Amino acid sequence: MPDGGTPRALPEIGSRTEAGLPAGVAGERPSASPLAEVALAGRVGDRSVYTYRIPEALAAIVQPGMLVEVPFGPRALAGIVVSLNASAEAGIRLRDLKAVLDPLPCLTPIQINLAEWLAKYYACRLNEAIHLMLPSGIDRAPVITYSAEPEDGVGGRFTLTPLQTELLAAMRRMGSATATQLAAGRDGKAVRMALESMARRKVVTRVRGLGRAVVGERTEVVVVLQPRQFRPRLTARQQLVADYLQDRGGEASLTAIHQELGVDRAVITRMAAGRAVVRYTRQMRRDPIAHRPLMISKPPILTNDQHRVLRSIGASLAARDGAVYLLHGVTGSGKTEIYLHAVSETIASGRQAIVLVPEIGLTPQTVDRFAGRFPGQVALLHSKLSDGERLDEWQRIRRGECSIAIGPRSAIFSPFPQIGLIVLDEEHDSSYKQDRTPCYHTREVATRLAHMTGAVVILGSATPDVISFNRADRGAYRLLRMATRVRHPGALPGAGVSRESALPPVQVVDMRQELKAGNRSIFSRALQGALQTTLRRRHQAILFLNRRGSATFVNCRDCGFVAKCGRCDLPFTYHSDGEHLQCHRCDAHAPVPSLCARCGSWRIRYFGLGTQRVEHEVRTLLPQARIERYDRDVVSGKFGHEMILDRFARGEIDILIGTQMVAKGLDFPRVTLVGAVSADTSLNLPDFRAAERSFALLTQVAGRAGRAALPGLVIVQTYTPGHFAIQAAAHHDYAAFYRDEIRFRQEAGYPPFSQLTRLTMSAAVERECHEAADQLAAKLRQWLDARPGVGIEIIGPAPCFINKADNRFFWQILLRGANVHPILSEIPRPWVIDVDPVNLL
Repeated sequence: MPDGGTPRALPEIGSRTEAGLPAGVAGERPSASPLAEVALAGRVGDRSVYTYRIPEALAAIVQPGMLVEVPFGPRALAGIVVSLNASAEAGIRLRDLKAVLDPLPCLTPIQINLAEWLAKYYACRLNEAIHLMLPSGIDRAPVITYSAEPEDGVGGRFTLTPLQTELLAAMRRMGSATATQLAAGRDGKAVRMALESMARRKVVTRVRGLGRAVVGERTEVVVVLQPRQFRPRLTARQQLVADYLQDRGGEASLTAIHQELGVDRAVITRMAAGRAVVRYTRQMRRDPIAHRPLMISKPPILTNDQHRVLRSIGASLAARDGAVYLLHGVTGSGKTEIYLHAVSETIASGRQAIVLVPEIGLTPQTVDRFAGRFPGQVALLHSKLSDGERLDEWQRIRRGECSIAIGPRSAIFSPFPQIGLIVLDEEHDSSYKQDRTPCYHTREVATRLAHMTGAVVILGSATPDVISFNRADRGAYRLLRMATRVRHPGALPGAGVSRESALPPVQVVDMRQELKAGNRSIFSRALQGALQTTLRRRHQAILFLNRRGSATFVNCRDCGFVAKCGRCDLPFTYHSDGEHLQCHRCDAHAPVPSLCARCGSWRIRYFGLGTQRVEHEVRTLLPQARIERYDRDVVSGKFGHEMILDRFARGEIDILIGTQMVAKGLDFPRVTLVGAVSADTSLNLPDFRAAERSFALLTQVAGRAGRAALPGLVIVQTYTPGHFAIQAAAHHDYAAFYRDEIRFRQEAGYPPFSQLTRLTMSAAVERECHEAADQLAAKLRQWLDARPGVGIEIIGPAPCFINKADNRFFWQILLRGANVHPILSEIPRPWVIDVDPVNLL
């Protein structure tokens, strides 16, 4: 949104003005009943929503936001009721909505309105926008049921096999049944073949529908001990169970009894038959944070800066004015405490809060702080949870059983009825932008949601996004500054007392001079000495390099051949662990070559630098150090992030080596040294945001040092020490960076001085992709020629920076102008539309 404010009213794109009937599936009678517009799950048909009649039996039940079953051609599909105010043309015959699948609405009215805005602004279908807001576990499995035709209808027309006769009798007894139900105790394959044969001859009717939710409720059997006077005489093993239950207040789960006592379940069955115990089934919550110890915390004494900021935010919370605050606080300035106090005020007013973090790896630390301050009120939502866990947390939010949702960008769609506060921590981070349709930016969704609900938005960062800061500079956002660090209270005498602390000094090392001095190591002399000193003092260090692997490419010194991934046409990265080559785009693996594939030379060499190489060099330099790598290659499983970070927090790791994951929001009081091994990694990429990303990463990773009583030091190694982004990061000077960057953006016509939209096409054959791009560019230029005042520039078409990935080729067209939305309705469906992209690579 280049104007820096609320998105403009835009032409309808893929929204419910397209509502109508599924092609060729008209119903039996004209509409005289209420009508519902339904957004179907998945990409079906050519519309966003379809219109259905509401049967009289469901008229008093159906509400907007409900999950319903509807017919679509021969299939049954699930969908969300968008509106009950539909209309149909005279004489059009509609089909009936079949069933309500959930008695509670899955979406609030606010969420439906938000989905409609999202579909317009990001040029996607309404059903795609709605799908963002639903947990995957709510999906319904398709099911086919069979029922017998009346006996007089079948008569003696067909000769049935003994199995078919048996199945027909079973269906008449049961009314209707699935193939699975009918196959009980029989040959399943034979049953299905028999049923299909009877369905073709119309002996039985086959009906497609939807069954239970893909993810069901988790239940457990609970055993309750009866009072002593009602118990019969017990055997020794039964008495063991009775004593176990007595020690636990009279009840325990059947699973716990079996696991801890080792008794056979038959023992419990006999006890229940003798009325010594009673069994019942209860629903269990799949709690994603039950494994983490809860540390109850109390608010610390606030600084003057924190009091000042909270007064402003508190006034907006009370007024419910929908204000958007940009909280620009240096690293370690106590922004999280601001969030905690604002959440407390929100809950006290009877409303709910959404707290967003950019990385799943940050979630455990954030959850610990909020769960410790608000026990029992926090729900966790992120993609590493199982479908069951996500569904249970979403249900808790929907039923009003908690007041705070924490997670990455998708948590913005939490179905709270009264949202009062939305926090985007590290708001500058590019992970808040989704890179697949719908390509939404969480900041814009949060801003729109605040406009609709009166909720307050806090965008917190030490390195605000240039667009966000420009909006604050122009008054669209309210700017709050926190320029002083708050020392980590846990490492000080008198815990809970906040004291001010200085930002760590940053030493910029010119690696060109290191080479001239004869130092061929990847570590400067300054960084080597600082690592040794840190280890000797028993402090901790973080080494940052935003590349994985040991070497970034493998090259033949004789002919220049570079080993590339055949699927992606990108250089393989060499990984010393397991001695293999790996593509970081599609994860393909290949053996390390001993000879050049082109010329047969043995002069194969490894170039570039990755975190594996850094780890190897540190182990060689400091063999006594306890070292851990923290990147995607070593983090696996649901608890991979927190296991490494918990060990680091307990002091079991001396040096943590990682990619950008170590730069985001981590707070460890014993970290006194941070080393940026190569500050130039992302600085020279062909993207207008390259300098902004580099400045933010360096400033953020530098902020991990010296957050407690112990003084910190940051060493930045670079071959371009004079670059304005590196100099600004070295001085913790956002204002200086912003002045240079905004001048460059204005001269080049980049956002926030224009709006960009990226159109991307992929195909298995590059020629097809190229031709489609040329055709679309020509069509768009014709459209512009007919409207000379629109002011939209077409850049391209051209191959994407990563031209081939997963055996598909990618081409792109860029649109630039004050407002590019008028032309987006001309974009055909196969193209991916990314409005306001944050990545042009």
